[in-house]
Amino acid sequence: QLSAQAERSAFLNKANLELDDKIKEVAALKQEIDGLKARQQAVEDLQGDRNQPVFMLNELVRLAPEGLYLTIVKQEGQRISVKGYAQSHAVVGNFVGDLNKSKWISKPEIVQNKATDLGKGKDAKRAIEFELNVGILRPRELEAAEASAAAEASKSGKPATTNTPKS
Repeated sequence: QLSAQAERSAFLNKANLELDDKIKEVAALKQEIDGLKARQQAVEDLQGDRNQPVFMLNELVRLAPEGLYLTIVKQEGQRISVKGYAQSHAVVGNFVGDLNKSKWISKPEIVQNKATDLGKGKDAKRAIEFELNVGILRPRELEAAEASAAAEASKSGKPATTNTPKS
């Protein structure tokens, strides 16, 4: 009986070692899959970001009100710095309000908004010099936001409308 029990124990120990090896293989495969998913997401982001400047510039032009003049538009990562001149503080406020409603642009914040004189002497004109920063959304972030809006709309019984530009 002892030898039979020893054989069973040896068999179980061998099976446990084989299972431990398989568990290690599964863990290694999971790590490899996670790495591949991360690379795939990076490629998708690069492909989606390729058209991002076009959408962003189109959105800025579309949302810029009459009496607004942009001098600098600079992108650093997912943030954009916009500088320019406006006829009044109200024009800048309208621009920021419109940016808040944009699909592609998020979190507009005014960095500077001050009155200044443009020109010299009799030709000098009073203008508002402004600087603001905005975030831009990736296509996958837009899709996720639209999916959550659609889910909310279905809960409340209202139809969800989407008109996202394709990248």
